[in-house]
Formats: sequence, structure tokens, C-alpha cells
Amino acid sequence: MAASSSSSRPDEEEPSGDFWSHPTDQELVTKYLRRHVESGKNLWRFVHEADVYAADPEDLTTKYAPAVAGDGSAAWYFFTTVRPKSEGGQRRARAVGDDGCWHSEAGAKDVVLGVPSPRPIGRRQAFSFVTKRDGQRVRTGWIMVEIGLGYAQQDVSSNELVLCKVYRSPRARPAATKSKTADEPASDDVKPAVAA
Repeated sequence: MAASSSSSRPDEEEPSGDFWSHPTDQELVTKYLRRHVESGKNLWRFVHEADVYAADPEDLTTKYAPAVAGDGSAAWYFFTTVRPKSEGGQRRARAVGDDGCWHSEAGAKDVVLGVPSPRPIGRRQAFSFVTKRDGQRVRTGWIMVEIGLGYAQQDVSSNELVLCKVYRSPRARPAATKSKTADEPASDDVKPAVAA
């Protein structure tokens, strides 16, 4: 899907390519994901609509403009759906063809709002993109934070709409050039992934 070029609502300050910092998890739930679910509209030019689970992040991020914070850090934001692995199943399909998958780094955690009496408003889960080389899972340096609403706000049996923040880990080495073949991985950027 193509990126939306609609302008933001007049009553809110919209992050742009030069905003000070990336939105917090609470802002991603309340200002972006919930509004998109309720209205069906994407009102923010820095949030794209694409299937994050259908393409390698290296390829996906070349097709869309990143949101760049004041410190120079870049991230790509996508509205996408997470499909169940099986009809009615709770497990989600996060494999990207035969090329790799989004490997969970930890279980889902609540996104909470309110200081004196925090209440859950959504959930977040972190993933790293891994591929297989010589039978081992290898982290590529791509990280994704998947932000979802609580199941009370959405129909569990359907595909779940989520907001994903995709970015390169600051600790990752520069990505290998596309001219390298799969048989010639850059030895300094290959790190085995820890199996969960």
C-alpha cells in the first residue's frame, strides 16, 4: 500500500521528519493506533500502511521514508495486521516467507497510562528479525516493537490491527550490501540468536 499524505488533525502536534523524539508507547496507543482503529483513517504522513510480515525489513524500509528524531535516530512506523497461524488460534504468524522471521525477544507487556492508578491501555512486544545461515538463527540488527490494543477493544477472531515501529539496533553493525551473496555473509555482523 502507498504511504498516506493526509495532514494531521489541527488540534494536535504531528511528529514529522524532524520531530524532537519518537512517540512513546502510550502515544502510539492513544494518539495513533486507537484513532486509526476508530476512524479507519491514517491521518499521519510518517505512519505507513504495509504488511510488515511480508517483506524483509531491509527491503521494506527502502520503500518508505523514515521518521527522524532530533538526535538523528530513524524509525519506520507501519499500520499492519497480524494474522493468526491457524483459524481461531492465539499464536500469530510472523514469518517472512522463507527468508526469516520476527523472533520474540520477550513476552507481551502492558502499555499503561496514569501515575497514581495505572491502567492498561494496550500491549507492546519486542521482536528481532532473524534469518538462518548454516542452520543457525542469526540476528540481522533489525528490531520491531509491535503495539496492539487490548483484546477488549478488538474482535479476537479477526486479524489484529497493530502499529509497528521498525528500526536498526544502535548496536548493530552496518547492513551488508545487497551485492553480497547468501553464501558470503559478512562475518563480523553474524551473531547467533538465542532460542526462546
